[in-house]
Amino acid sequence: MGVPGEFVFQVDSNVIATPPPITRPTRPTLPPTSYKPTAVTTSRPPQTTATTSKNGLDRDCGCTRSKIWLDIVAVIDNSLSMGREELTLNTAPGYSSRIALVSFASSAINVADLNTFNDTGSFMKKLFAIPLANDDKVNILSGLQMANTILGKGVVSNRRRVVILYTSAYDDTGSESPVSLALNMREDNIKIITIAFSQKMGSDEVNNVGKLAWPTFNFVNEQLNLPDRMYDALCQTNCFCPPNWQQYTTDITNQYAPGYGVCLYLSSITSAWIPASYGCGTEAPGAYLVTETTEQKHDFNLGI
Repeated sequence: MGVPGEFVFQVDSNVIATPPPITRPTRPTLPPTSYKPTAVTTSRPPQTTATTSKNGLDRDCGCTRSKIWLDIVAVIDNSLSMGREELTLNTAPGYSSRIALVSFASSAINVADLNTFNDTGSFMKKLFAIPLANDDKVNILSGLQMANTILGKGVVSNRRRVVILYTSAYDDTGSESPVSLALNMREDNIKIITIAFSQKMGSDEVNNVGKLAWPTFNFVNEQLNLPDRMYDALCQTNCFCPPNWQQYTTDITNQYAPGYGVCLYLSSITSAWIPASYGCGTEAPGAYLVTETTEQKHDFNLGI
């Protein structure tokens, strides 16, 4: 495969062991960086349970909800136009994740930081205790700014970062447009999930909030199986490879392409097949020479 003498090793994500938490120095803001979905600057991700893909070839990313290992900020619109009866952020991820709360109308309020909640019950109690503001203005920019600040404090290096934005209105005109900040957060590998709260008999302009979302992570409150779709987005975020390993995706040229539960490593050391097959096992627990069962996988391997 590829250049003679070069071998690609493969390891499934479910054999990657959970590292101990590692903290980095606090930074006040998150500067934009170039995002590469397969480059992790810290330790390996936690162990997840990968499953066999529908085509029976490569492993899909696992989705064990209690083992989602993320830092999440829920940004909730509490303006007069927002109700509570259909709020679908009705469950929190398991013990492995940290979650903060931000409410916003014309301005944002830090309701709870990432270290506030120790269980789902206290999170739910705090969430539904957020009062509606006597304010009909919706300033999404203020909510994202607050979330960005929270995620920039006490960063844990082996956790991915997520913002769940729930809003009843959207406006990207003028000085309060959230588009630029959302793009900067995307470049800093903060994934935004948007849930548009569509009003009955109202305008569907709010659906444009999906422009702020990570590709395919935009939803509306009336979607079927919305909690499952949100969990799927969280599980996709939770699936990534250790440093120097390349996650196998559906398209190596698209940084937003969905990934599989397979990590690839290219070694340029000249070797015959048999010693290479033994040598790759020393690269990581459970590693083996890469498989090529589809043209898509072949093209991906050549592109590494």
